[in-house]
Amino acid sequence: MFWINFAVLFLFYFFTQSLAQISKGNKFFKQGEYFAAIPYYQKEVKKKDSEAKQEAYLKLGFCYKTLNDYVNAEKDYSEAFKISEDASPDNYYNYAQVLKVNSKYEEAAKYLNKYIAVSPKDENAKRALRFCNEINYYMTQPV
Repeated sequence: MFWINFAVLFLFYFFTQSLAQISKGNKFFKQGEYFAAIPYYQKEVKKKDSEAKQEAYLKLGFCYKTLNDYVNAEKDYSEAFKISEDASPDNYYNYAQVLKVNSKYEEAAKYLNKYIAVSPKDENAKRALRFCNEINYYMTQPV
């Protein structure tokens, strides 16, 4: 009986700690305090079996993008999409913007196409896609 109670308490503690990191990070995130949110999301992504890992990676990517740290933003968005390609369309757009800044135009075009498929009226996304396609073309031409 003792071991059952111990196991239940351990699982409860583990689960609440996981939720605590995400909710603390979300509190700062909602207030626009992205720098303060980062450590909480980083703790979450280090956990082996976290159900909220993709959410934490996506939010880390957004935080870093907003703070103009495009290298870390790309890394975290990439990790999020390795877990699952299922994400809100805004995440596709944000990741594409980061890839574009990092001069990864082909990959940016891939995510812009995914975004445009669900948001076909977004003219900014269409212009960004056109830019990525044109820059790829010009980069293949001899000088």
